Amino acid sequence: MKKGEINKACMDHSGTVWIQFRKTSDLLQFFPSEEYAVHFPSMRRLQENDKQDELVVLDDDNGHVWVYPFMGVALYEKETKSLIPLDLKHPQLWNAAEVHFSVFLDEQGALWISTMRWLGKIILTERKFKCIELSSHGTHCEKENALRSLMYADGHLWAGNRAEQLVIYDNHYKSLASFSLGIPYCMMEDKRGRYWIGTKGKGLFCAEPSGTPLGFKFTQYTYQAENLYSLSNNGIYSLYQDEQGHIWVATFGGGLNLIDENSGKVRFINHRNDWINYPTDDCLKVRVVTSDGKGNLWAGTTGGVLTFPVSFKSPEDINPLLIQNIPGDTTSLRNNNVYSIFFTKKGEGFLGTFGGGLCKVEGERNGVPYFKSYTVDEGMQSNIVYAIQEDLRGNVWIAGESG
Repeated sequence: MKKGEINKACMDHSGTVWIQFRKTSDLLQFFPSEEYAVHFPSMRRLQENDKQDELVVLDDDNGHVWVYPFMGVALYEKETKSLIPLDLKHPQLWNAAEVHFSVFLDEQGALWISTMRWLGKIILTERKFKCIELSSHGTHCEKENALRSLMYADGHLWAGNRAEQLVIYDNHYKSLASFSLGIPYCMMEDKRGRYWIGTKGKGLFCAEPSGTPLGFKFTQYTYQAENLYSLSNNGIYSLYQDEQGHIWVATFGGGLNLIDENSGKVRFINHRNDWINYPTDDCLKVRVVTSDGKGNLWAGTTGGVLTFPVSFKSPEDINPLLIQNIPGDTTSLRNNNVYSIFFTKKGEGFLGTFGGGLCKVEGERNGVPYFKSYTVDEGMQSNIVYAIQEDLRGNVWIAGESG
């Protein structure tokens, strides 16, 4: 190990110790758990009257380690155990004469550097996403890789594709089982451990575990003109089970359906039978159904948003509130064609529309929600919002026409 008078020592998040020596500005990287060290000789030798900058070690949430001063500011490369000096203006040629006064790492992971001549900001761009082909044949298959729905259940990935298959994968994306059900547009697991699969054109399937690994008993439910308590339409876009245990089926053409199993058989309550207050003129095409976490169901349709409490006694009591655009009212729903609805863990509500951008629920006036809209005028890439999701850090992701 190198000997000399130590000026300063720092430890990064991995437990590695960085040691700066006086006069030489050499660095030593010490790995306590492995009991060995790496020496980084400095290209610059301090003169007797030169001021020595103290060592600063910064690491961000992505695992990057920045070290200053080492020929200015350097990025530690773990694979090669080397320090890569950076020059903002000439990345391939470090200007050793550049004097840096301070370095700072902000909450977004950007490194700020100040010198006598400029203020610089370094942002490391990394590939955040990985593209995985899920073709069960081991070769590229466009329809098998064109996914329409995903669900993670019982340690497996369930994927519905355009090849009219439901495929179950393990954690290494190896196909374990495949079922031909039509194009699965949505899936959910209910509180009884049953799996519901909504398809585009072939109705609804219920998959009950049969007791064998990846074995299921499938029951199909479809629209039947002569049976008023059958599914109201075979095109299913969304499924949801609320806090009361009700299972809701959103169809594109037959409105909302409530599954009723009180008689021991599956019946579908909809506008054709007991749901007498359903607004058929505007809301037969439903794309999404969810809950706000406060006891209210929300359904996005091509004619506006339906919302109502789920604590009803009978279907006849359900009287939905229809929320629509009001011309001239900038706090109303910007567009009636609603593609997505999402409520965050904090209870914030977001609606994605086709043509009206993103609408955030701001509150209520006389029991009617009002909104703040975000369109291309406010910085959105597009006024067409297809999907909304929240990550583990509470960030809200928006998928639209332009990405």
